Order: sequence, then C-alpha cells, then structure tokens
Amino acid sequence: MSFFKVDERLHLNGAQYSLVKLLQENKIKGTSEVWKARKGEQEFVIKLCELSEVGNQDYLNREVLAYSKLEGESFATFFGSGESCAKGKVFHYILLEFIKGERLFDLIVKESKGDEIDTPWMRSQGLSISKQIARSLRQVEQRGLIITDIKPENVIVSSFENKEKIVLIDLDSVCETGVEFKSVIAHRLCTPLYFSPEFALACKNAQTFKVEAFSSIFSFGVVLFEIFTQIEPFRAESLDEIIQKILEKEVPMSILVDRYVDTKLIETINKCLKKDPKERFQSFSEVCDALEQV
Repeated sequence: MSFFKVDERLHLNGAQYSLVKLLQENKIKGTSEVWKARKGEQEFVIKLCELSEVGNQDYLNREVLAYSKLEGESFATFFGSGESCAKGKVFHYILLEFIKGERLFDLIVKESKGDEIDTPWMRSQGLSISKQIARSLRQVEQRGLIITDIKPENVIVSSFENKEKIVLIDLDSVCETGVEFKSVIAHRLCTPLYFSPEFALACKNAQTFKVEAFSSIFSFGVVLFEIFTQIEPFRAESLDEIIQKILEKEVPMSILVDRYVDTKLIETINKCLKKDPKERFQSFSEVCDALEQV
C-alpha cells in the first residue's frame, strides 16, 4: 500500500505538485515511491525516499551524481533534489522530466507474443534502439561513470519526428569507474538476470566487487540478446540458480542465427557475452564501433 495517494499535493522547494500516478514503490528499504506528478500543464517524475533508513542516502546520491554529469536527449532533464517533510516523515526527493513512451521491456514482451520470428521491429527499430543505447552508455563512460543496472526496464522508447528515441532512466546504479562495493549490496547495483560472471562470482563468494566497464558490457549483451530473441537467457527460479547459469551456461547464439540476425551483430553480441572479461569489448566506444558496422 502506497504511503502517498493520487491527487495528494506535495510542496517541494516552494512549488506545489499534484500526484497523478504511482509508478513504482518500495524499491529500496523503507518508504520509497516514484510518482508521476503535475504542476500546471507540465508533467514530472518525483522520486521520494525516506531518509530514516541506513543506506538510502547513498542510493539517492548516486542518482544525483549521475544527473549532475549527464545531459542530452538520452537522459531526462534534472530539475533538482532536496528534502521535504510529509506526514511526520522526512523524505529526500529528486525531481525529473516525465518521459512519454514505453519501456523497452514492454516492447520486447509485445514482440514475444507475435507469430513471426523475423519482424520489421526486430530488424529495424531493434537495431536502431541498440545503437542508441550503446551511444548513451558511451557518453556515461566518457564522464568517468558506469551504469551497473543495465536492463530493458530502465530504457524508455519514445517517438520523435517519426523516429524511435531512447532515454535511460533509474540512474541510481550509476557509479564512478573503479569503485568497489561489498557483495551484500549487489542487488541494489544490478538485477541478477543481468549480472556479469565476475559480479555473480563475487555475490556467490561474498567478495567485494570492483565496478569496471567490461561488466556492464556483459549486461548490455544480455539486453541485446533479449531484443533480438525475446528470451531471457539466464531466467531461473532462484538467485542461486541464476548465478549458476551465468557462471556455467553459454548463451545459445544459434537462436540468433535461426532468426536471421545479421552475422556482424551476432558476433558483437557474442563478444559482449564472453565469460572471460578479457575477451569482451573493453569499452562502450568499442561496442559502438562494432555496432556501426552492422
């Protein structure tokens, strides 16, 4: 049950916003909610997180860091952050532009329900979206940052001048390159289905994990595979089973061949998904260069 209600009004930094729709709740410990809100005719996203819980401030600071360094059409406009009191609790908030469109995850699900295995979306829009995501991640990388939680749910696909345009959202997993984390907070940094093998191994052995580009490149490879097959390659019933699959199971690249995916694109996806990080692309600049050849 959500802490805030539809039509409730919040006062943030001297302005009043009306809550329109609950988009997400309880992503992290304590009361945390994401709302679509309106001020006049303008629509916003407001992320609210209770500050009484240990660790929540770090979680929000990562997103504020991301928006302070990233700008452009691949990212929502950042209008600010701060603290606000509501119903006897102190909340930290982040105010963002509301992006109209569909999550890439939902588009993949729609595609999976079709009867054809070789569709125009998979051949054209799918490739265009993949290239745009890679270019956006290259921009993140050029700022000395890495997004660890790369997944279809964190990509909004909208239309602009009859073309598909992507926006990366939920940037709370953004970290500076080379930073180390204890595996106990791994689930806040990356969704298990998109763990790299080295991330999965660190979780399995309760070791610290160093954030490097090649780990996020593996996650991006999983996303690419899903776009062109509508299959989650490491889906399993439990976290332990997911980790075991990531560490031991090779992704079935033959499915891409069966679906008439371009040979160069298959080679790019395969290189992203190498178990040994040394055999992967080492930067998103390299990934972009490879995708531009497709």
